[in-house]
Formats: sequence, structure tokens, C-alpha cells
Amino acid sequence: MAEESTVDELGPKFSQEEDQGGPDWFERLPEHVLIEILIRIPAPNWPAAACAKKQWAALFKSEELWRLALLRKWPHTAEVERWPGPIGRGCSKRRYRAMHASKAVLPLIGGDVEEVAGHVYLYLKEQLESASSVSYSLLHGTTINQFLACKMAGNEAQALASQIWIAVINNLDKTDRRLSLLIRAADVFLPSYSKSHGLLVERIVSFRDCHRFFKLTI
Repeated sequence: MAEESTVDELGPKFSQEEDQGGPDWFERLPEHVLIEILIRIPAPNWPAAACAKKQWAALFKSEELWRLALLRKWPHTAEVERWPGPIGRGCSKRRYRAMHASKAVLPLIGGDVEEVAGHVYLYLKEQLESASSVSYSLLHGTTINQFLACKMAGNEAQALASQIWIAVINNLDKTDRRLSLLIRAADVFLPSYSKSHGLLVERIVSFRDCHRFFKLTI
């Protein structure tokens, strides 16, 4: 509580000095100290923080900030050295987004494949949302190969890949293009009469009905 009071007391003093044309004390802080402060701000407020100052916006584009934010929230990611499979891991910001997606959208997936699942989710979503045409069978094969490279059994890789497809579909925007995409995808990459195929068909029907209702009511 004492620490919180100190922060609250400093805030008005900084603002008052800035209003009077005094120095900006945040600009005097070493960069590594400022990064430590910024990553302790709740993540939903990061976009607003990045808009507050040009210096902060630059820090939110830096590798160091995202590396420390990743390690602070998920310390075990520091232990990941080898990265198998066709889907790349990318920079620290990408890894942070993957872990966030895995926790938020795929909460039941954990263990060694937690970050991998997040990267697969981001990869699939970006591919499906891209303007260029995609091969659904190739995408599905790529996701399975990613998990096989992690020494996962074939049936487990297939089930997890299908689960991530469903999660991606559940988070697609409702548009005519998305509906067409889902219908074509259902006939290509998922085996008929499987549980995941049934979920996809159910999602398409719900998607179609909601979209038609929306178009009739606007």
C-alpha cells in the first residue's frame, strides 16, 4: 500500500510541473526503467499508453519491451530453445500474441504445446483473413505437421489441429466472404462424419442464419 501511495503522490507533481512548463520526469528515466514501468501497466491499456508519448510508442515497438513483457507474464517461455515445425516463432511480440491467444482462445491446451498452439492459431487466422486464395488442405497439413514436429502422436495432432480450426472459425467476422470460405473449407480439410466436421457444419449453419438475420434487419 505504501508503494501505491507513493506512485499516487508523484503523479500530480509530474502533471503540475509539466503544466507549468517544467521538465518531463519520465524522459529523465533510463530506458530500461521506463520499460519496467510500462510492462506493469495492464495489457489492455497498452495502446493508450503508446499514444501518450512518442517515446513510449517507440518502446512498444522495441524487441526489448516485448521480451521482458513475455518473460514477466510467462517465465517458462525463457526455457524454449528449439523451435520445430514449419510455422515460425518470430519475434518476442509475436510470441506474446501467441501466448495470449493460447490462454484466451484455447484455455484447455497447456503443457509443452501451449505456445505452439497459439502460433498455429495466429497463422491460420491470418491466412484465412488474407485477400489471397489459400489451399485449405495445405493449411490443415501444415498445422498437423507443426504438432508432429513436437513429437505428438498423429491422432493427437489431428485432433488438436481441428480444435484450433474451430477456435479460428469462432473468431472470424460474419461476412459473405467468410461464409463462402467456411463452406469450401468444410469440404476440403476435415474428414466427413468426424466430431470436428460436425462442429464446423453446425457453426456454418449458425453463421448463415445470423448473417441472413443481420442483413434483413439493417
